[in-house]
Amino acid sequence: MRLAEQLHAPLLRFEREWRGGHTPNIADVIATAGLEEFTEIERQAFFVELVAIDLEFRWKLANSDSKSTVTTKRLEDYFAEIPTSSFETASLLELIGEEYRARHRWGDRPSRAEYECRFRKLESDLTSIFDSIDRELLIEAEVDSDRTADDSLVVVATDSADKTDANLRYSDYLLQRLLGSGGVGKVYLALHKPTRESFAVKFLKKAFLKDPHTVSRFVREAEVVGSLRHPGIVAAHGLGRTPHGGYFIVMDLVRGPNLDHFIATNRPSPVDVVRWMSAAADAVEYAHREGIVHCDLKPSNLLLSEDGGIRVTDFGFARTLRQQESILTGIAGTAAYMAPEQIDSCWGHIGPHTDVYGLGAVMFHLLTGRPPFEAQRVVDLLAQVVKGIPHDLRSLFPGDVDRRLCEICLQCLQKNSDQRFASAIELALALRRFRC
Repeated sequence: MRLAEQLHAPLLRFEREWRGGHTPNIADVIATAGLEEFTEIERQAFFVELVAIDLEFRWKLANSDSKSTVTTKRLEDYFAEIPTSSFETASLLELIGEEYRARHRWGDRPSRAEYECRFRKLESDLTSIFDSIDRELLIEAEVDSDRTADDSLVVVATDSADKTDANLRYSDYLLQRLLGSGGVGKVYLALHKPTRESFAVKFLKKAFLKDPHTVSRFVREAEVVGSLRHPGIVAAHGLGRTPHGGYFIVMDLVRGPNLDHFIATNRPSPVDVVRWMSAAADAVEYAHREGIVHCDLKPSNLLLSEDGGIRVTDFGFARTLRQQESILTGIAGTAAYMAPEQIDSCWGHIGPHTDVYGLGAVMFHLLTGRPPFEAQRVVDLLAQVVKGIPHDLRSLFPGDVDRRLCEICLQCLQKNSDQRFASAIELALALRRFRC
């Protein structure tokens, strides 16, 4: 059931009061929300959201804070406060689910039999509701416990995560299944309950919540991507906190695979490579104009959309051109696709030319089936990237790849940034000229 736009403001004020340490009164919110102008269905949708917020905070505080004087409530308590003769079946089932979820989340563990006894007329509908919530709670437990790591190098950050307002409500999203996992985050398919739209929700893994550098980088990603609006960049819609204090970013859902998954079982044609990389270069050029350098371009960060287009994602290592030295320092990126200047400052500063290198490294992998440099140990791989005289990359291209396309790719991979394309748009134009 979709909530009327005008009713979001009183709900946000109600939630802010709870977060501010107060115990707001539902009756006061209802009395001042101006509900008279809305239909009964809209009013009931508002009541469901209001009760869901109240349940979450009451059961959380009562079960996790020994000093709290907040008391818990059950649905029957709310029915006495809410001015409606009866709830529609759909609304009542949603309310039952919210109470069941809040109590299980905060340690009360009620049985299904209790609800079947309390709501006998709905007994046949409750099983599917509880099954869905139990699956969601299992996913939450997985989010909170995972500690997987990959070869991404964690960047050192200096800004404070507390400066960012995590304004998205976790209870608005129904987690459905895992889409992918990286070094510090996991991405889930989620349904936005108020609008019934699907999104990708990226969570910071619990193992990193006590690492201020990683938290700051995650929060900063939400800020950076939230400022970018381009059809070739996966949009972020804000930052939120989970009931247990974790962080999540809500992003557009791209249903196609990333290029890393695609090339694991397919060899793309040179025509596809040119089309994808010119589109990625357009998106990266836009980010550069907005003062953002991606710094971690790799196949897994380029997504294939359903229409065959390319979307750039994961700005977790991004640097701002105006503040890069004060915001981020140290090695940042994924070793096999890093430019020399990301490893050793003797090769120069990080800037748009760094992403030109990253685009070239991705292009090289798509054309040859492997990244430009490989080694068993990360330290050996980094040494190859910064080595003055590299091995002959030309010999690694298959014979059916046009030599002109090879030269475009290799120009991106020049160790001296002055010898690369001067910008991502120059690379895009070179690829389009080749295609013609």
